[in-house]
Amino acid sequence: MPWNRACLLLAAVLLAASGGAATAQQPSGMLALPGSTVLARPIDLDFEKTSLDNVLKYIDEVCPDLSIVIDPAVSAAGIDLSTRVVDLKVRQVPVQAVLDLLLCDDLAYRSPPGYVLVTTRERAFGNVVAVMYPVDGLIQRLSADPAYGTDAGTDPVAASAASAERERMAALDLVDVLQRLVNHRLDQGAAVWADGGGTAAIDYVNGALAVRQTTAGHRRLAEALATIAKAFDLAVATQDLSVPQTVQPVVALPEPKAVAETRRRLEEPLSVDFLRTSLENVLKYIGEVQRGLYIVVDPALASAGIDLDARVVDFKCNRLPVRTVLPLVLGSDMGFAAREGFVLVTTRELSHARPALKAYPVADLARAVAKETSVRAWLAESERMVVEQSDLVDIIRRLVNNRADPLVAAWTDERGRAAVEPLGGALLITQTERGHARALHVLNALRTVAVADPAKTVAPVPVSPEHEAVEETWQRLAQPIDAEFDRTPLDAALAQLARRRPDLNLVIDPAVAASGIDLSTRTATLRLQQLPTASVLDLLLAFDLGYCVEAGCVCVTLREKAHSDLPAAVYPVADVIKALRGTAVWRGWQNLVDAIQRCVNQYADPHVAAWSDEGGAAAIEYFGGTLIVTQTRRGHANLAALLGALRAALMWQQAREAAALQPAQKAFPIPDPETEAAARRLETPVDVSLYGLTLEQTIRTLSARQSGLNLVLDPCVRAAGIDPAAYRVTVQLHPSTVGELLRQILPASMGLCARPGYVLVTTREVTCERLPLALYPAADLLDGELRRRGKDLAEVMASDFDVVFDDLAAGIRRAVNAQSDPHVALWSDEGGPAMLDELGDVLLISQTPRGHARVLAYLNALRAGW
Repeated sequence: MPWNRACLLLAAVLLAASGGAATAQQPSGMLALPGSTVLARPIDLDFEKTSLDNVLKYIDEVCPDLSIVIDPAVSAAGIDLSTRVVDLKVRQVPVQAVLDLLLCDDLAYRSPPGYVLVTTRERAFGNVVAVMYPVDGLIQRLSADPAYGTDAGTDPVAASAASAERERMAALDLVDVLQRLVNHRLDQGAAVWADGGGTAAIDYVNGALAVRQTTAGHRRLAEALATIAKAFDLAVATQDLSVPQTVQPVVALPEPKAVAETRRRLEEPLSVDFLRTSLENVLKYIGEVQRGLYIVVDPALASAGIDLDARVVDFKCNRLPVRTVLPLVLGSDMGFAAREGFVLVTTRELSHARPALKAYPVADLARAVAKETSVRAWLAESERMVVEQSDLVDIIRRLVNNRADPLVAAWTDERGRAAVEPLGGALLITQTERGHARALHVLNALRTVAVADPAKTVAPVPVSPEHEAVEETWQRLAQPIDAEFDRTPLDAALAQLARRRPDLNLVIDPAVAASGIDLSTRTATLRLQQLPTASVLDLLLAFDLGYCVEAGCVCVTLREKAHSDLPAAVYPVADVIKALRGTAVWRGWQNLVDAIQRCVNQYADPHVAAWSDEGGAAAIEYFGGTLIVTQTRRGHANLAALLGALRAALMWQQAREAAALQPAQKAFPIPDPETEAAARRLETPVDVSLYGLTLEQTIRTLSARQSGLNLVLDPCVRAAGIDPAAYRVTVQLHPSTVGELLRQILPASMGLCARPGYVLVTTREVTCERLPLALYPAADLLDGELRRRGKDLAEVMASDFDVVFDDLAAGIRRAVNAQSDPHVALWSDEGGPAMLDELGDVLLISQTPRGHARVLAYLNALRAGW
């Protein structure tokens, strides 16, 4: 039986088992592939600088039942196997996997009866085979989707024509989806379709798909059809439920047990201590100490110009999972993949070379959102369902992305190997295991919110609850410690911190040294009392460094890497949207998203990730009364505080309107308890005399005498050309507060800025960079001015509202300005950090405390004038 025939029979049985399509004929009998027993046999190899032809001869010798024949087409194509050098060491790896590693790029193999033919990739996969796939059952089920229309009344002729048109449209959609799921980019063994200039073709003819593809393409096509059939079965089982239910994706081909076992072994703990060790030896060591975990280095690394022996690793860790250690030592251009019985270390792109196909039923979720008639009310419910499914595709693509997590495959339009396609109430997704896990968590978190009562639920729902070990590590980071460093090299300071807090398992990412950062040349000068360990790390790792929490460790790394693999959460905001919709001008949910993006990271906080449209890894998407957000922990805390203040402001405004009262203006600040507590420390009384101390000595003295007060001299002070040693402080004994004393002795170019747990002594410019944000409900002011100008609130245009808001904003800026009060920050249109914006009828203002007091006074003066 030819190799092509065997593949097609495998596809037939796969489809028959799932109730889907099948080949034109299905011969009975055993479906073992020719030579499959020999190809599955594990072998050991250890070759160094050996020609490919000799490697193939060796395999032929140790596997007598496997006759390897070299196709004359190989030499005809100008390929000389004797000049190709192989470095490969494997233990107990199937012959088939070894051949896949050896015959990369332009070579491949086929298995006709009795031998294995090594040939060119073009000859191995270039021959297309014609097969008919009966899909009338799938088409009928797909065409029943309301998205394709409904029956045309009782006229049998019209009904028949409508049914035929629905089936035609459903068939076209099925063909389009299959062409995108089965393509040369996702699987290099598949032939290019005819519309792309290739030899493959697919057409729908009388209830069947006529397909011309390679054997690999047919296998992928059969898997896709079987997956679609299973997804339809699950969609039918869940579509009549009153509320969406948490579901698992469906697959046609389960992951092989050998691969699952490899993944299990990757979870085993590993302790290492490498100092100036080549990456080649690092990988050898891991393979030796982790019994049963075989690490295979892909020869494609050498072809890509990556020399493992030339790469040096400095890394130390204690009992970290192997899956955590490997990305750290491999770097940004390499990755790894679990295979049958071994771990393949390869290029980052090739580590995503076999994305699994899974189907996710989403009709229940789309239907729950489509029933909300206030969303796209001009569309019928069935049309809204189609739109919502399309929105889900966009959400998955933006939230599950390679930029935010390198273990997620890039999408096809990003020149990657992942794809997501909507079809008949399901999403068909090809992704890595990490990518599939993220997609599943997003969809089920949305279901959790859809089930909840929107009138009572405001707490965010984590998309992926953090691993227990990760949450425990975050709790340990919150524990306070004392720290004192005096011009201590940063590597020594981190080592000291690691010794004091061994429970954190502090590790340093080799990427730090690889980027040219020498921690031994950076120094730290700090004296801190009972400050959370996380804040100590924040102060030590300024500028281009940061840290992230993995399962069982805290990893010091580059700032941009610290913002990868961000936690995600779903925020119910239906109540906020409803309240904003009742304001004078409703600009749509995008107005809320824009305001959140501006406010959550308005200070360019290094502990808040930049948004994706700014080139960062954070993302925010709106779907059916919810916000799906990926951000850092600090970013999520900022967002939760902002939404809490916005709800309070809107509720206060609604209560005032319902009671027809005109109380004094109220501000709703964004709470930051830790920062506010640090600011209160500045109000602590102090009675001290200082004689001839430098500014640096003064800061240390005050910190030592005031329990719980952590004063930190910002390194940017010296970078700004200010020498703290040049200022001598002499203060006679008199009672005062710490804040008053510091403001008295600091030069005009410096100031104070409260931070979580400490007070930063810094430049005047930095003190204005992080201004407190507050919300001011102003519906009565804005609506009153619209009425005064003769506008009907029921018919007010956005342009009318903009004029009134601009006038109010101009008045606030005139009344609250830095020229008349040096304790007020410049507004953004003056080149300063202060912000004045609107969301519905609520003013969003960031200013200094003095500035906020003046804003409040101005708004109340306006009311008094009315």
